[in-house]
Amino acid sequence: MAKLLLFSSASGLYSCPLAMTDGAAKIAEMHQEDNLHLKKAFTHLTSRNPIEFWTSGQWMTERQGGSDVAASTETIAKKEDEEDFYRLFGNKWFTSATDANIAFTLAHIVGKDGQLLQTLNAAVSNPHFLVPGARDFAFSIARIYICALLINHASSSEATESDIMTAFYWSRVNLTPFVDGINRCTYDQKYCKAEYDIVFNNLTPKTMEMMAKVEKKKNCK
Repeated sequence: MAKLLLFSSASGLYSCPLAMTDGAAKIAEMHQEDNLHLKKAFTHLTSRNPIEFWTSGQWMTERQGGSDVAASTETIAKKEDEEDFYRLFGNKWFTSATDANIAFTLAHIVGKDGQLLQTLNAAVSNPHFLVPGARDFAFSIARIYICALLINHASSSEATESDIMTAFYWSRVNLTPFVDGINRCTYDQKYCKAEYDIVFNNLTPKTMEMMAKVEKKKNCK
């Protein structure tokens, strides 16, 4: 927790893709025993070796927006001849960390006749196929590459809609409040003293956690 507080303020918002990476690692962890691609991804997403470490995006929002990403998904996935191999067609909006090593996104699987079969949470192993539709250079300068994306590529890893929703729930309840509370502290000048206290006055993680909870309650009012 102390490391996150010290890192976030100087990371240029890089803590955002790291939070998405944690969520992606949770998805991969759930299915790594059944899927070699996700097993490899989990190893990289949780590696402490900077050479082997991967970051991940989570690209769910589309042009119409809304928090119900499953219901608002219009991207489709068509199965190729190879097993568990899909080609995605659609648009994603406000997709941060487009320079990540992998990404998770939602699409609806359709048959050859165009009939909807199921919702796919696709793990894309190489996001560089994406075509930027628009880019926010102000945020891109801050090391988070944000843009609208036109998707036209194949994915080799499959999971279900329930998998991504489980990971979302885990992230919202356990991860997001933790990361968000710390980040709010790092960008608030009145908490600059906290960084000094961590280094020189032995500020404890328990005290920092209390500070984050207080900040969260204030913002909820």
